[in-house]
Amino acid sequence: MYKEVFKNLYLINDRGANYYLIVGEELVLVDTGYRGSFKVLERVLYRLDRSVRDIGLIIITHNHLDHCGDYDRIKEASGARLAIHHADIAEETNSTLYQGAIGKVLRIPPLKSLSRRVHVRASNVDIKLEDGEVFDLLGGLKIIHTPGHTAGSISMYALEMGWLFVGDTINHRFKKMRLPPKGVSLDIEQVLDSIKKLTALNAKSIFFGHGSPVLRDASRKLIDEIGL
Repeated sequence: MYKEVFKNLYLINDRGANYYLIVGEELVLVDTGYRGSFKVLERVLYRLDRSVRDIGLIIITHNHLDHCGDYDRIKEASGARLAIHHADIAEETNSTLYQGAIGKVLRIPPLKSLSRRVHVRASNVDIKLEDGEVFDLLGGLKIIHTPGHTAGSISMYALEMGWLFVGDTINHRFKKMRLPPKGVSLDIEQVLDSIKKLTALNAKSIFFGHGSPVLRDASRKLIDEIGL
């Protein structure tokens, strides 16, 4: 499923995970969904009369398998640059990418090799993101380090548009903005600190990794619904 939520901004949903396509002369992907997303993306781009080869940049909000699936295949087919926060690169972080039961399962020896295949590896990274840097997109797309779900989770704020992309720092479930599940998050208290930082932006719209976007009056709703 895909839809144009604003002009030249498309939401693609596959198996409950959202990723976003920013359309310009060069295409930009924000996350890549689950493994198998390549064929889904190809179909969407065909309907838009575009090609995977038009993708010039892939930005990963955090290094979980439902947000970086097929990143390697998309990168190889497009020649796009790949960007992720340095603290979420598997070989460079001191933190486990998954917590709780999922983390324990992925540390079982037979599954360790699977884990390596579904995470962004240092050898594929072109841009190691830092807090505060701004991409020349959407009138200025600012990287905001929002740790808590993972050590290197990022959000992105389109300065001119008032659009906020939050990955899994905030979920939108059952018609309400909520914290990400504790069982797959590094530090929920740190998540809350990150969200407080986001509320200061006065975002008009918020786009989530899971759940429908909130398109109007998003910052006020965020404060009310999270209970900050």
